[in-house]
Amino acid sequence: MKTSTFFSMNRLALFLFIYFLFFGLANTNHVIAQDKLSNKNTITVVFIDKTSSVETNSFITAKNQSWLRRILKQSFVVSGDKIILSYIFQNTASSSNKTVFTYLPPKERTNRMSSSEARVAKIKYKKRLRAYQNNFIDRIITKAFSSQPSLSGTNVIGSFKILSDISIANPNHKLKAVYISDMQECSSFQKLFCENSTHSIKSFNHALSLAKKDYPRLIQKFRLNKKCLQNYLEIIVVFPAQELDTDPAFAILPTYWSYLFSQCGVNEINYH
Repeated sequence: MKTSTFFSMNRLALFLFIYFLFFGLANTNHVIAQDKLSNKNTITVVFIDKTSSVETNSFITAKNQSWLRRILKQSFVVSGDKIILSYIFQNTASSSNKTVFTYLPPKERTNRMSSSEARVAKIKYKKRLRAYQNNFIDRIITKAFSSQPSLSGTNVIGSFKILSDISIANPNHKLKAVYISDMQECSSFQKLFCENSTHSIKSFNHALSLAKKDYPRLIQKFRLNKKCLQNYLEIIVVFPAQELDTDPAFAILPTYWSYLFSQCGVNEINYH
């Protein structure tokens, strides 16, 4: 009887040992995976609408620049983070429609110093870092809003090709995308709230129905993977409009675009 109990206790101890060993390894792997994600560089793709359908009065310009500045401040943390600027115009999908800004802040002194020297060095470094960050943001904003609007069509759909190409080229980066656009597609692909268009979306159900038909067309047009945007953590859309609640386009369009983004693998889409 004692022998049986002894062996039962040993089996129980062995089971508990294996269980906690497995649990510990699983937990360690989870932590390592989280660390790897947090250590990845971030790429934020910014699309600026350069078509004539976007109003450019002082209020909207200030709104756009304010939003972009706010987003940029949260988009670079460590050396090597990138901002990729693209324009929405007639030929958005062009491979040359990308300007890359790489965040390379000044390095802090690490040589041996006295405590008083270290304090002075830290103050100086923080000042240099702030100056670099402000200049980095200013350069992007200047580039984003300096060129003149195009009088040709609006090809928002071409941005999916740009985003997909960036994702394929940067598999080890955290990816985000920002649109400062009215999202009113006016191209051979689709016409959504175009001026004098007879193809404007009539309702939320109509928007969803169009999106369901256009998703396979989008994938075929650019030969994309069905989940080509699944590596993007978030899509932010900033509508360049003064009164969003007075224009039905800004209420209905998110239904259309959200369906396309989600079908391509994006989980988080925010409109402002």
